[in-house]
Amino acid sequence: MVIRIPIVFIVVAVMAALSGANFAGSSDPLHPTNSYRKALVFVVEATPQNSVAVKLLPETLTRVLKIIDSDWFDQFVVIGFDSSGINFSQSCFTASEAIKLLQSLAEFILPDYSSCDMPVLQASLVGIGFSPQSVMYLITTAGSSVSDQAYELSFLNSMTLWDVQLQSILINSAECNNSLSSQNTYFVANLAVVTGGDFVELSNPSQIDDYICAHLPTLYDSALVETPTHGTFLCAETSYYAAVEDNVGTVYLYSYSDSAVPSVQSGYNSVSLTTLFDDGHARIFSFAPVDGPGIYTIDLNDVGPCSLQIRSQAEIARPTVATTLEIQLTTSFVTTASQTTGTTPQPTTSVPQILPCIDKIDCTPNAGECGLAAFKPLLYNYCRKTCGFCNECIDADDRCKYWVPNHFCTNAFYANITDECAKSCNKCTG
Repeated sequence: MVIRIPIVFIVVAVMAALSGANFAGSSDPLHPTNSYRKALVFVVEATPQNSVAVKLLPETLTRVLKIIDSDWFDQFVVIGFDSSGINFSQSCFTASEAIKLLQSLAEFILPDYSSCDMPVLQASLVGIGFSPQSVMYLITTAGSSVSDQAYELSFLNSMTLWDVQLQSILINSAECNNSLSSQNTYFVANLAVVTGGDFVELSNPSQIDDYICAHLPTLYDSALVETPTHGTFLCAETSYYAAVEDNVGTVYLYSYSDSAVPSVQSGYNSVSLTTLFDDGHARIFSFAPVDGPGIYTIDLNDVGPCSLQIRSQAEIARPTVATTLEIQLTTSFVTTASQTTGTTPQPTTSVPQILPCIDKIDCTPNAGECGLAAFKPLLYNYCRKTCGFCNECIDADDRCKYWVPNHFCTNAFYANITDECAKSCNKCTG
């Protein structure tokens, strides 16, 4: 059984360090000078095979703006592209102007059936750099072309610098038979998850309206818990253990599968799910942690391409001047006999204690799991005192080796990540 271990990490921080001031005085019409909080970015394939979705977007934005907090976004960006490159790029500061931009894009569609792999990364790069923690929707029938994939490093560096999450939506079309099984689509899906965003495939382009209206509100003041299927996009016999803290009011599940639906179990009961969106394959569910803080088990079992993402939302909305820092913490383990020691690690005195020696949740029910290697990253963060991990020095996330070379340890914007990369960031030694 593949066991995925999550870390619930909700951090509220004022984003004064990264602001639109980086573009102060710019004469670039796509980056006009102004003071703004966050940008909502649409990167849209403007081709005939994607025309149904494109033409629905003005109505979609009109509808979703009536649902979300009116102060959430005060800049909007619309990028249009086809196989030849970027053919539309405009930004504005009001919702009414944004709707007009989307209407203009719908009228701008040119005949283009030349390719089902397009410059999606190049188009997305144009939409980065407006405001930290912006939300970008990539809406396309295509995957990333071979030449476009050369922009991977620039794309990741820019998305990391600005903390933009890419929400990739693949529209099923008869002209382009792309899917999560297609290499060039998988490439984009994987990058979306790396940014803290997600991937979904919609079987019917007319569902774009209902999907965004269900999806975007769940991102407000929420934090990414985990994407258990990251890297594999498979979920055969997948059980995921989520540690839910006491300030979490709602947990969201985003799944894509052939037929399976996730189920949730608390320590005591089966948890009922509320359906926010379901087109038969792409689904969004929510549930309240009815049994309070603790560990909840999320199961999903299906064959073929499959994805599952989990987000948590604070019980009480924060003021708009504060924002949720979303750091993706992905740790995946396969339980084997060699990994399971059956003994509880004991404290040592070889490493000075820097991280707090406390339990963040009630760890009594999990004390017997301290010696299981698959549970160590979870318990290292939540049950340091009970499990005797106070003087151990480990990296609780297997991606620390990627984060550290990119200066996460020394960037104040990501200060909390050092708890997860204590060893690599030298946080354990004085």
